[in-house]
Amino acid sequence: MPLQVWGQSIPKLKRAEEVQIGAFPNGIEYYFVANSPVAGRADFALLQIGDFTTEDTRRSFACLEHINAEEFLSRNGVPYTEDGVVSYYDGARVFRFPDINLKDRMTADSTFLMMLDLMQLSDGPQTIIACGDIDKGEFVERFGTLSLVIPHIQEREYESSIPRDGSVFRKDTEKGRVVFSFQQGSASREQAGTAIPLVSEYLYLQLRNILCDRVNISFRQEGIPFFIERDKNEIEIVFSKDCDDRAKSLINMALSDLANGGASIEELTYAKNLALPEIIANGLKLGKPNSFYVEKSISSILTGSNMASEETIKNFFSHRRISDKRELELFNNYVSAFLGKEYPEFVEFEYKRQTFPDVNAALKVATKSVKLANSTTDPLTGGKYWIFSNGVRVVYKYLPNVEGFNFSVALRGGASSMVNLYPAESRFLSDMFELNRYAGIEGYEFKQMLRMKGVDIHEDVSLENMVIGGSADSDELETVLKTLVKVAYDRYPDEKAFEFYRKCQRLRSDEELPSIYAVMDSLMCPGYEYRNNSSAYNIKDGLVDRADQFFNMRFSNMSDGVFIFIGNVTEEDMLSSLTHYLGNFNTSGPYALREKVHYDFYSGRTTYIVNGNDPSVNMSAMGLIPVTIENYLTFLLAKEAISRQFAKSLYPVGMYAQVSGRLDIFPVERFSFYITLRPCSQDGLPEDVSVQDPMDAIKEVREVFSKMQYIIISDEEFASYKDIVSKSIAYALSSSSGMMEYALSRYSNGRDLTSNYQKVLDGIVIDDLRWILEEIISSGIVEYIVK
Repeated sequence: MPLQVWGQSIPKLKRAEEVQIGAFPNGIEYYFVANSPVAGRADFALLQIGDFTTEDTRRSFACLEHINAEEFLSRNGVPYTEDGVVSYYDGARVFRFPDINLKDRMTADSTFLMMLDLMQLSDGPQTIIACGDIDKGEFVERFGTLSLVIPHIQEREYESSIPRDGSVFRKDTEKGRVVFSFQQGSASREQAGTAIPLVSEYLYLQLRNILCDRVNISFRQEGIPFFIERDKNEIEIVFSKDCDDRAKSLINMALSDLANGGASIEELTYAKNLALPEIIANGLKLGKPNSFYVEKSISSILTGSNMASEETIKNFFSHRRISDKRELELFNNYVSAFLGKEYPEFVEFEYKRQTFPDVNAALKVATKSVKLANSTTDPLTGGKYWIFSNGVRVVYKYLPNVEGFNFSVALRGGASSMVNLYPAESRFLSDMFELNRYAGIEGYEFKQMLRMKGVDIHEDVSLENMVIGGSADSDELETVLKTLVKVAYDRYPDEKAFEFYRKCQRLRSDEELPSIYAVMDSLMCPGYEYRNNSSAYNIKDGLVDRADQFFNMRFSNMSDGVFIFIGNVTEEDMLSSLTHYLGNFNTSGPYALREKVHYDFYSGRTTYIVNGNDPSVNMSAMGLIPVTIENYLTFLLAKEAISRQFAKSLYPVGMYAQVSGRLDIFPVERFSFYITLRPCSQDGLPEDVSVQDPMDAIKEVREVFSKMQYIIISDEEFASYKDIVSKSIAYALSSSSGMMEYALSRYSNGRDLTSNYQKVLDGIVIDDLRWILEEIISSGIVEYIVK
């Protein structure tokens, strides 16, 4: 098999320092991870190998020796996962207990006893997993003492049913839709912890990217309306039912050609550039959620995947010494083994990516110098605030310990200031950028060309602002500045691309339901013309031309906004590039006027009930509250309180909760909560718990939410909420992307949400939290039930 080629030369990857793996004398293994995104909290899990029935597993909670597990889980608000309390794998089960409060000694001791009782349910191999704010040495000692009462486990070799090289499943029985589900290969015991599983994942991501690219190119060339939804292990290709035969034929040809003829070097280079950041981001890094570490531990135990850090994974791929020719050979061997049995016949596919536009020719921009006129310290980032001789303003922050840099150009004037925009078209305004040609190059290909240079760019036209932003490698600053010049001034609409886009978006509107959050927003704000759930049938003729006129107006005065650069580019390099290229940006045009937008807000309580395939109970509440740093931080604390309170109350309902929040500054300042309850898997719940019907569950939701404004919180619990919020902001500000988000809030929307945040947070009291909850709950509540 192709991965065996790597087996003799690839060593084990260095385990992340926060992870400790070992075994107790009786054979029970452990994975302990010291990670503290939440002070005093940890996620626990117990993985057991063996053949277990769901009936016995569910029944076991009622007969533990030292603790009433059901009472413990309910009383302490241990939240359900999507699976409930137990997840089942091929030949294994995992008990999961997230967000345990270790600061409460009784809760911590009870958790240890519950884990001990669960360990006694099986005499086969098992592994204790604990990830969070823990002392690894203390946990080894405590669990080691507890494990002394458990007899030596019976050794049993676990063999995953997943093929070494993985497998692919295809479902295309439905007209107008093809779904591919991929299982990545598992590693043998000898290969566990080596880079072989990592390389397997890398090869699979390349395969996924090439397949999607071939579909994209071929469907565009033949005018087949489509869209692709993809996640890590699944690709869903949706296309016009009228083109079913031809679309499926193209997909078959693309795969047959890949399986038997292989990919081209251009295709592989493109696919690698997309896959590498994704696979690095899947590595370990302190501050990521404890649930992420639990999932990685389970994968390591069952499939032999590594526990390496992002830095280790990045270094592994950057230090490999393998020629492009050899890498293409290995990839094509992998694809042949992966797909060959399903697609044994060679069929040549004509729609392959051959090459990319010449980036140097496409981004040919003359230097037009400006001088630095003024320099001060930026109070939000702690970096520099520069004003240049043509009036362009720049915020710059050097972060030496991050990869690359993030950039944004934030201009005043968004959808509300576009005079010839029809109702409900604003949702699609940002997409118009890709429906242009830049330097004569189709928008989609222009962006692919930039990705090959390590530059990712995106556009966002909100109600009041227009932001062009993205990320890039540290040595591509000049590429970014030239790209921004081209986007602003070497752009013209592509009518053919617009008409095809409109057909694809109408197909999406026909096939996809809008998100629950977009639906609830539209119910809370009836009559609002700038909705996120607008149908593509609202796109009128000529939108791409009208948008082009609007973009030209905004780009005519680049001093009516700000450039922001945050990341690993030295001040010397930054100033050198800016003084050479900022003179290309016009600053003589008019300033944007922010138009007032009027619409009604719903007040009181209303309930909508619909039938659907995804049962859920959804609730949203909104309060017209000024957006200040004090109110923002109090709002974040309130979100934590709601999450904890629902976890305590949902045990008998058999549903898990997702709580999110949002602040809006335009057209009015408001804070909103969104609460969604979805049913857990019945097999993963204790025997005495059944998933409730949504119509019954809504009663529990109403009662819990209505009492939130009178919530009683101990000083210790309130302090833990503050620590969660503090660490989440600190974590965001440690990355260029997170700091960019807060910088845009300040310089694009006029709200500083982080300066002296710790001092402000320390001054917030419990009554402040109750106040903001009361303001939001009393303003208006929308319930949306899918049954």
